[in-house]
Amino acid sequence: MKKFFNNKAQTLINLKLKKAKIPKLQKIKFKDYFRNQKNILKLISNSFKNEKIAIRSSFNNEDTNKTSNAGKFESYLNIKSIDYKNIISKINRLSKLKKNSLNEYFFVQNCDGDTEWQALHVACWPLSTCRQQRCVG
Repeated sequence: MKKFFNNKAQTLINLKLKKAKIPKLQKIKFKDYFRNQKNILKLISNSFKNEKIAIRSSFNNEDTNKTSNAGKFESYLNIKSIDYKNIISKINRLSKLKKNSLNEYFFVQNCDGDTEWQALHVACWPLSTCRQQRCVG
């Protein structure tokens, strides 16, 4: 059986929702980012052309099938997808939140402007406790 809760980004990818949407996201391993920073920045910029993005933590212990650490780590909202200096700063800050983060993930997600809901974590479980027709991220 496939493990449902891997990390926040993978959990969002695995979710199949009927009355909510999950904004487009790119899941990125810190190790890959630090090895190929220029290429990853281009990927972000090309994937989210002229859009505002959220840069979010996605550590393995953040959301599991038994616990939630929602709010323990950070999300950075409303960043311009071409603001490389700010993107680099936020990713570097995320990487320092956990020891040995190289094998961990973060993700970049379209930030639709509804910051109240962009900050909503997967910990809103069961999904019936979430308001319907909203963005889950």
